[in-house]
Amino acid sequence: MTIYRMLRNHRGFTLVEILIVALMIGLVLGAVYSLYSANQRTAYVQDKVVDLQQNLRITIESIARDIRNAGFLCSDARFAIKSALHTYDNTPDVINGNTKQPINTAADSSANYAALLPTTADASPGQPTRVHADMLILNTASPAATFAKIAENQMGSTGSFDLKVTTAASLDSFNDNELIRIINPTYHKQATASVDPDGTLFKITDIQRDATPPFMTVQFESGADPGLLPDGFKKDFVIAKISNVNPGTYPANITYCLGPANGCAPTVTSCPQEGANDRTLCLIRLENGAADVIASRISGLQFTYLHDDGTESAVVGGATLPDLGAIRAVRITVTGQTASAGALISGGTSTAEKTRVLQNMVRLQNRLIMN
Repeated sequence: MTIYRMLRNHRGFTLVEILIVALMIGLVLGAVYSLYSANQRTAYVQDKVVDLQQNLRITIESIARDIRNAGFLCSDARFAIKSALHTYDNTPDVINGNTKQPINTAADSSANYAALLPTTADASPGQPTRVHADMLILNTASPAATFAKIAENQMGSTGSFDLKVTTAASLDSFNDNELIRIINPTYHKQATASVDPDGTLFKITDIQRDATPPFMTVQFESGADPGLLPDGFKKDFVIAKISNVNPGTYPANITYCLGPANGCAPTVTSCPQEGANDRTLCLIRLENGAADVIASRISGLQFTYLHDDGTESAVVGGATLPDLGAIRAVRITVTGQTASAGALISGGTSTAEKTRVLQNMVRLQNRLIMN
């Protein structure tokens, strides 16, 4: 009897008890998994939003840098400067890279993107509408904003010669085999001896940063004969590094637009896409026609323009501004959108994608206005 009672007191769990415990464990695990999954989704979406915001900052910084440098040593066409001091200062405005306005084209090219970006007519609830896809073309003496000053008067040659510069640090961004032009900073013209639309082009063959004074050795590449320049290259003339792409184009053209699309580097294949529902584009910077992808996940790009009279206007319907020389500043508004986070957000569709907008006003620093 004692053994029976002992065995009876050590019997196992009943099936009902096991089922109840299993159910409780299942509920706890389900709650833990649900919390873990929600945190994973939130972390993934936040990572996408952080990437998107970084893309917007890169976009703004790149465009703002080029707007600030636009027109440097080549502006402003409305107020061309003439001088009788030297023959090469009396050439027509369009010759030798004479004064050019900083902004070459300010246009609304939204029609190029109608098939790629959502419009007001086809946007679903929660889906951002297209805010414009503008195009901006700038003029600049150096697309890389790389310059050095000549340290003393010296003559040029159709062969090879040295250009002494004021500081060794100014040579840090120059390299062998790069192309340069020499510009008279007073008249915003290339220092060229004759009327030649290409000016004078040189190639760097050697750089001596440790010399006293430091110098670069250059050789005549093309254009007007620098040996015929009446007074040679004077102290404080500026050496400007130019693009190796279509170097005959002067001033250089820098274009900003959204692509790849009609009218904006349609053959570019390096713009990342995240599936068929990705309706974003890339910010593309074209330097004399050569395309470079700056940032992705962009769904809208708009420029508005502050004028001399204090008014601010946008360009719509494919038009261009009538007087580009009257622009004091440019307001940049860039819109970005995630492309693969919507399925993880409440609603579970592409309409739930996160959208961010960044804006900045940039003043043109190189308008040369003479009354």
